Amino acid sequence: MTWRNLCSAAVVNNEDSLFVKIDIEGAEFDVVPDVLESHRQITSLVIEVHDLDTRFSEFLSLHEQIAAHFVLVHTHCNNYSRWVPSIGCTSAVELTYLHRSLLHDASTAALAKGGYCRVDLDRPCNPENPECRLRF
Repeated sequence: MTWRNLCSAAVVNNEDSLFVKIDIEGAEFDVVPDVLESHRQITSLVIEVHDLDTRFSEFLSLHEQIAAHFVLVHTHCNNYSRWVPSIGCTSAVELTYLHRSLLHDASTAALAKGGYCRVDLDRPCNPENPECRLRF
């Protein structure tokens, strides 16, 4: 199933707004570029990115593609995955983006300065492991 097929099956038209959550165990690197073709319809995009220990440069490129249309508003390390010292986070992270068209200039500026992290929103994925914070 492709993104276009999924949109067709859901009878998505140009007036529909979409909230998209992607948690597909590493395939996000292949799927997100297709999803971004529909960026005008997507209000929010939540992605769990996997394999950062081996695909970090691909992740940075993917993040740049997303950032062309969306602003990162929340991050959460998945503490079930392993800590990767070389990149300063776990090998899987959950990222929430909001479409730039929904933000005013002042909001976008505050978010760009790291004003997106509210530490009281999250709970550890694994309560037996320490929680970690991701900021970039």
